[in-house]
Amino acid sequence: MTSEPSNPSADRDASVTDLKLVNEPPDFEAQPAADESRSPTHASGKDESTDRRLPIWMFVVGLLLAVVVIGWQAKLAGELEAQVAGLGRELERSQALVEAHRSHLGEIRGGIYEISEQFDSLRALVEGGPNPIPAPDTGLSERAPEAAPSGP
Repeated sequence: MTSEPSNPSADRDASVTDLKLVNEPPDFEAQPAADESRSPTHASGKDESTDRRLPIWMFVVGLLLAVVVIGWQAKLAGELEAQVAGLGRELERSQALVEAHRSHLGEIRGGIYEISEQFDSLRALVEGGPNPIPAPDTGLSERAPEAAPSGP
């Protein structure tokens, strides 16, 4: 009453056969033909050389666009370089003008310093001299009576 397989090699072959059936697709030879009919190249009737031209044309158009953009950027860079050169010349003129004004202000300061020294030496002479010099007559005392209104 033991249930032993009567033919163990037959059971093993059946399991291998079952595995093969499970692992392999049922219509293995028919599948590549179906895949070829579904591909866009074979469905449209075009060969592979025309399919490759589209990316080549896209590459050529992209390359031309890049050349145009590079040329445009070079033109803009040239314009900016000219503008920078003009601004540099204007800056040099402005710096020369500022330097001229500074030297002129230096001359004015030097002249004011000399006048100040002369004024200080004259003041020292006036204040420290042996005979004080009377204040100069400004003429206001003579004009005051003339400016007074005369009576009726």
